[in-house]
Amino acid sequence: MRLPVDVSGARCYDSAINELTIVANDYYDHFADSLQNDYNQSSGFNKEEVTADIIKRTIIEAGVPEDKVEDAYDAFKRELVASKYVKVDKSGKIIMQTSEVDFTNIEFNDPVLIEHAEMIKETFVKAMKEKGSKKIEIANGDEPPFENKTQKYVTEAEFYNMYQKLLSILQKRSVYRYKLDKDEFIHRATAGIENQLLRKNDFIQFEITKAEVDFNDSRKMKMANAQKQVEDSDTHTITYEPKPLFDLVNVIMANTMLPRLAIIRIIKGLSAEARNKINNQDYLEEAIKTINKLLKEFKSKEFLTAELIEGVGALEKDIFEVDKIVNEDEIKYLFTPNPAHKKR
Repeated sequence: MRLPVDVSGARCYDSAINELTIVANDYYDHFADSLQNDYNQSSGFNKEEVTADIIKRTIIEAGVPEDKVEDAYDAFKRELVASKYVKVDKSGKIIMQTSEVDFTNIEFNDPVLIEHAEMIKETFVKAMKEKGSKKIEIANGDEPPFENKTQKYVTEAEFYNMYQKLLSILQKRSVYRYKLDKDEFIHRATAGIENQLLRKNDFIQFEITKAEVDFNDSRKMKMANAQKQVEDSDTHTITYEPKPLFDLVNVIMANTMLPRLAIIRIIKGLSAEARNKINNQDYLEEAIKTINKLLKEFKSKEFLTAELIEGVGALEKDIFEVDKIVNEDEIKYLFTPNPAHKKR
């Protein structure tokens, strides 16, 4: 909470600025709604309740003569309770049961009510609407109110020039050159996959949750003290269907862009147990992740240069997409960069 103070730290009681600001660890809208609901519950507020002041206000604003207000009040309340549009709860409160459209079909018996029927219906519906939309005003002390309107900071011509300059830069593409020790990479990749897969056992794992079950006062079941643990099955094990070397190479190549010969050397360097495990799709995906992670490490460590590709670029619609590294033969779109922008 924040309270206004002067420069010396003393409380300021000036009503013009003495406003309590509450800083909640929550979204403002959610906080305001929660506070409103708490207020309604604590005060017993019910937007569907037809209170005495609503009935009296309806009679007065409908234009009923002053000398007939009391009689009309009693008649309206009596006929309202007898109608299908409301119900009386155990505490004696009158609660609406229908919509404003249905309520306009109510038929009165009292002569005064009949005389002012249309205005009474219209005024009553209006009063109940206002009651339903009644809110506590909670000012957002951290953010000033924002007026939603068109904001212009530059002219269209200035924005167009800015965009064209940005476009000419973002359309450019570069070739990244790095030095890769092939033998070291293959050795590290084989060892990484081997270590990753041999730590896995062939038992299928189950996640088991244990908790206490109880019922609350409304007889609704609830769980408490939930505890999760992972256990291996004693009877269910992972099965392997042997896959040809060519199929494994194609899958790994499609996900890593490594050449076939390098992938074959990696697979043949695995032990018989690890080679058998990559027949399983889950373990094969883990092996691919290991290769890709290691490949990024080698590329970044042995980076040499980045060169602008002359005559090659991206489409305008793709300039804000996340950059990705592709092979040179996958680049299809051409453009001519401005030589004056090339760094020397």
